[in-house]
Amino acid sequence: MGRDTVRIASDRHSADTADLAFRWSVEADGEIAVSGALSVPVLAPGESAEVPIPDAAATALASGTRDTVLTVEAALAADEVWAPAGHVVAWGQRVVPPAAAEKPQSDRDTTPRAVSSRGDGFPRSQAEIALGPGVFDAATGRLVRLGDLELDGPVLDLYRAPTENDHGQGETNNIAGVWRKTMLHRLLHRIDEVDAGDGRLRVSGRTAPRTHPHGVAWTMTWTPDGDGVVLEVDADFVGPWSDTPYMHRDILVPRLGLLFGLPGAAERVTWFGRGPGETYVDSFEASRVGRFAASIDDLQVPYPVPQENGNHVQTRWLEVAGAGIPSLRVDGRPEFDFTARRWSSHDLDRAAKPHELVDSGRVWLNLDHAQQGVGSASVGPALPEQYRIPRERTTWSLRLEAR
Repeated sequence: MGRDTVRIASDRHSADTADLAFRWSVEADGEIAVSGALSVPVLAPGESAEVPIPDAAATALASGTRDTVLTVEAALAADEVWAPAGHVVAWGQRVVPPAAAEKPQSDRDTTPRAVSSRGDGFPRSQAEIALGPGVFDAATGRLVRLGDLELDGPVLDLYRAPTENDHGQGETNNIAGVWRKTMLHRLLHRIDEVDAGDGRLRVSGRTAPRTHPHGVAWTMTWTPDGDGVVLEVDADFVGPWSDTPYMHRDILVPRLGLLFGLPGAAERVTWFGRGPGETYVDSFEASRVGRFAASIDDLQVPYPVPQENGNHVQTRWLEVAGAGIPSLRVDGRPEFDFTARRWSSHDLDRAAKPHELVDSGRVWLNLDHAQQGVGSASVGPALPEQYRIPRERTTWSLRLEAR
């Protein structure tokens, strides 16, 4: 697609496109703003054409303060023996970044303050710190309440339940074996400092295995933002991760992100990003950018052998809701990956059969800066470098609000 045109190309072998009707739509923040029919000349096999986009589409694309998405579809104009009229046979999208939007201004008192503790079933120390709508454990710096929503987290998460491809063929491709030998599945989280002041809360610490020298030093900085809070994370890989003396090879990190525990009453998610099925950095081309909704249970892919599943890349925003609890809204700056499930990655790792996965009583929500690709190492080569997570100092940001 060009700036003011779309390119329609026919890859058909012998039929022209006379049986197809073309249509367009523009979504703003996941909602269809405008739509209509697109006039496309009949194309012979192998032909292509540059078609102007309608003025209404161009106006909608230029006026968004969030990502806007132009979608063009080719659908059957009439019933065929193999599919009904309206069946989509091809589609393409253009995602337009948002125009500069005014940052929400907070009318809250941004001074961190001590508040009394209240029982809610989540572990915490007696003292707490309030910052805007957020309440934090004073000892760990974890967010334990956002508005009226009880939650717990985050912790820095570097691990995922291995896929069949992570186990791979041969020593070179068995990266899951390296994770276990280097204790990525048994990480400890140390809190070095919780500093409340200057209108923000700064928590620093280290996430690392108990008996190995590699780890990640991190800082999480929270600031109020209107009715929500903004979290900025700085993570730096420290110690010997490359050509380690005890493995003589690099350690690939499967995930770089944050893990939250939400109440078990959370039951459904709505998001604007890639979907509707699971997507990973190396397997998303068949997915659309749009607004999708699903139950948390339906997000799970029931592979015969439990393993990592249900990730969604390029997420712009996410809402997690349930009966009797406020919903959690997460906005990417600009994007993030997410998974949500009723069992942890460690539960997935331990389970040999799907029936061994049971509801933990919480919903475990991963909000990731990145997760490595799926690859094909169980039957093919190792995961290509571009789908791995660079072990370098990384900063990312999210905004959270309870509604």
